[in-house]
Amino acid sequence: MKPIRLLAAIALPLFALAVASAQPPERKSALLAVSRGALPNDTTDAEVSLDSKPEYDGTVLKVNFSKEWASFGQTRVSIPNWEGYNSIKFDVHNPTDNPVAVTLTIKHRNSKDFASRVDQSFIVKPGPSTFDFPLAELSNHDGTRPDLSLVKHWYIATDNEAALLYFGDFWLTGEPKPASGAVPAGVGTAASAPVPLPGPTAGPVIRITGRIGDAPVDLTITGLQAIIVAPEGIAAVSGAVGGPTAVAAAATMDAPLLAISRGKMPNDTNGDPQLALVDEPQLGGVALKGTFVKGASWGESRLNKDLRGYAAIRCTVLNPGTTPVMLDFVIKHNGTKQGDFGTRMDKEVVLPPGRTEIRIPLAGASNNDGSTPDLSTIKQWYFSSEIPATIVFGDVILEAPK
Repeated sequence: MKPIRLLAAIALPLFALAVASAQPPERKSALLAVSRGALPNDTTDAEVSLDSKPEYDGTVLKVNFSKEWASFGQTRVSIPNWEGYNSIKFDVHNPTDNPVAVTLTIKHRNSKDFASRVDQSFIVKPGPSTFDFPLAELSNHDGTRPDLSLVKHWYIATDNEAALLYFGDFWLTGEPKPASGAVPAGVGTAASAPVPLPGPTAGPVIRITGRIGDAPVDLTITGLQAIIVAPEGIAAVSGAVGGPTAVAAAATMDAPLLAISRGKMPNDTNGDPQLALVDEPQLGGVALKGTFVKGASWGESRLNKDLRGYAAIRCTVLNPGTTPVMLDFVIKHNGTKQGDFGTRMDKEVVLPPGRTEIRIPLAGASNNDGSTPDLSTIKQWYFSSEIPATIVFGDVILEAPK
């Protein structure tokens, strides 16, 4: 029988326990081994040289970005196949007192234009920082998944007029995907392999094997997380992996709709709003500063997002002005007809000066004409303003029912 995956919070005492030791050291493959004297083979308006920094106990890459969108990186990429790796990771030192906005760009097998490439923006604060971008969370500008089986070009560009930064080694963490048909020793087939849960992984790994009735069970617990692999016929619980169903289950935890704090930028703007990542302590770190002109908007399009099961959309914002600002939050979905105001959702929100939490309820929501929106397929959402205004936005969150 083909297995399905179930999530569990506890183990059952009937199983035979096999407790593994603490997690092995993180596996890393050098993408750009700066500490061994490697230099990027592609630069644009950036001066690169090897230097030393006490903070990193060895050789680092000194990069002088001479102007806006200066960049360095690799064509003829040293590791072109990123499948199976967990993340791209590197250290940066900012020797100045000012944050520097930069973007990691990845062009891959399916990249043909701006929409089909990856741009991951982030803020480098003064002093040393470590960045670790999970590859599974990367997406193209058009919302599709990048094909990382062939990375043709990657580079880091500055959004500032000029900047000086020091970079350590660039690593791909985890293990590469084995050749077609190959299965690493001690690992089951792809169909039966447990899928790791997001979140902390610190602590020992406990593996539990056994049976429930006639059903074989393989349970792995990492910290407070657990994954059960069981055959078909056992009812799935919330969070089970599988295709869409006619009725979506209630979400069990909040999820990012736009993870601004991780450097995600909106892929859709209208009316030329000025957008920039900034370091905003009142919003907990990296935030999106949006300067609207009359009628300008920003958000995400080219989506096929299912919002069923979530209670609301939430976003904490900062109005740095002295007067209230009214924004319009719009959702266009599968039932929204082209150019039809009535079959879309519009919610007006008023932001007083200072910090405010926006919350747009989804349960019982209605379109402008009173009809029920099709939340199974969201095509576009955006914030717009009818007056000039500057607002700073935190993460846009899908809120699970309480």
